[in-house]
Amino acid sequence: MSKIKICHVIGNFVNGGVEAVIYNYFSHMDREKYEVHIIGHGIRVQECADRFISLGFKIHNITPKSVSFTRSCKEMEEIFRKEKFDIVHSHLTEWACVPMFLAWKCGLKVRINHSHMAEKPQGLKNKIYYGIRLYFGKVFATDYFACGKDAGIYLFGKQAVDSGKVTILPNAIDYGRFYYSAQLRNEIRGRSDIKDSTIVIGHVGRFFKQKNHKFLIDIFEEYHRDNPNSLLVMIGDGELIEKIKSKVAQKKLEDSVYFLGNRSDVADWYQAMDMFVLPSFYEGFPVVSIEAQASGLPCLFSDGITSEVQISPNAQFMNLGNGAKAWAEKMKYMLDNKQGRSDLILNHDWFDIERNADKLNSFYHMKVKKTT
Repeated sequence: MSKIKICHVIGNFVNGGVEAVIYNYFSHMDREKYEVHIIGHGIRVQECADRFISLGFKIHNITPKSVSFTRSCKEMEEIFRKEKFDIVHSHLTEWACVPMFLAWKCGLKVRINHSHMAEKPQGLKNKIYYGIRLYFGKVFATDYFACGKDAGIYLFGKQAVDSGKVTILPNAIDYGRFYYSAQLRNEIRGRSDIKDSTIVIGHVGRFFKQKNHKFLIDIFEEYHRDNPNSLLVMIGDGELIEKIKSKVAQKKLEDSVYFLGNRSDVADWYQAMDMFVLPSFYEGFPVVSIEAQASGLPCLFSDGITSEVQISPNAQFMNLGNGAKAWAEKMKYMLDNKQGRSDLILNHDWFDIERNADKLNSFYHMKVKKTT
């Protein structure tokens, strides 16, 4: 049997959750069976593109929609017509209408619309605008995927999820990479001159409005006031990072907040942390939430994140409206009452990458077999 030719469509080449999910899955699939292409609307982080190239992906960097929507569509259509993919797998959520329509127009038979978001648009205008795009994304797709139930409901509707029309493909991880290691914790802290007695609050996420970094700084300020032997470690990059750095400077917290940028050793840094905080306004299904729990960390998430991410008793949720002081108090309570990390028992294997990679592999082969 010839190789299955797949095209993934993403927003930008960045070290975000979607890119991590694609990389994780194809790292655990037989790449000899696939010819994989990936279309992105601009390379913001070259390391991201290089990681895909290392897996044998063929990279297509097209014009961002924000620069020229018409040119972006034309370039994508040209790629579709030239390559004649067996499967087009879109990860654009509300903008999936574009690759789904163009793939249909080009006669490509398998068109997967994959939801990674559970955002609730505000205001009548936005609801109508989003609704139109979501509708056409559904109309021109042959198959619906979602990273979780809430993300599926957001893009495809409750009826589609409840009826089984949506395939739930979780943001799975390789648990073995994240199991707690006291030795690695000591090594990371030693290299960074972090004392064993210092409480390290961790966060991983791109610096975009969605992630709510301003509030995270407010939370840490409250916590640090009563617990001065503490650090906030932030991993990631993005358009708002300089504004967040300015806020940290204004609060005179420069010596207690570490900006580590994009890193390839995030799994190691989880070991050095004592707690993980994710106060996002909304999320689809953040893979970092699973990674942090797999590392045995107590985790505090906003209730804008689906409760589906909870896989350990050490994860709790809180409303953003409670304010920074209440969040800081909750953090202290959780740290004072945390369980031993090495003894943490994950409550199911739903997010195991081997299991889910086999599931995706079977789905791809089944769909291609039906259309040939």
